[in-house]
Amino acid sequence: MSWSTSDRRQRLPHDWAKRVAKTKARAKGRCEGISLGGEPRWHVDTCPGVGTDCDHEKRGDDHRLPNLRWLSHECHTRKTTHEATLAREAKRAALRLPTEAHPGRA
Repeated sequence: MSWSTSDRRQRLPHDWAKRVAKTKARAKGRCEGISLGGEPRWHVDTCPGVGTDCDHEKRGDDHRLPNLRWLSHECHTRKTTHEATLAREAKRAALRLPTEAHPGRA
């Protein structure tokens, strides 16, 4: 999702900058893409190991610190792309009509 068409920035809490700083400090500036739950879930080979982006572990507007992760731009891009793909697939699945047998073939 592009920031130019998103209302996400308006939905951020007034102390967002402090939350970002706390998230970065907790991670000691390192990308947490490889340590989310102990899995290399969002880690990519091109990750420099240095975080640059504050990310929400679970999508939505839960801005509490336990839901925030510090990711490198590369790992953040992979995670965001994956989430967008899942959202598109779910939307397509919801639009599909259920299949049913032809009435003449019983």
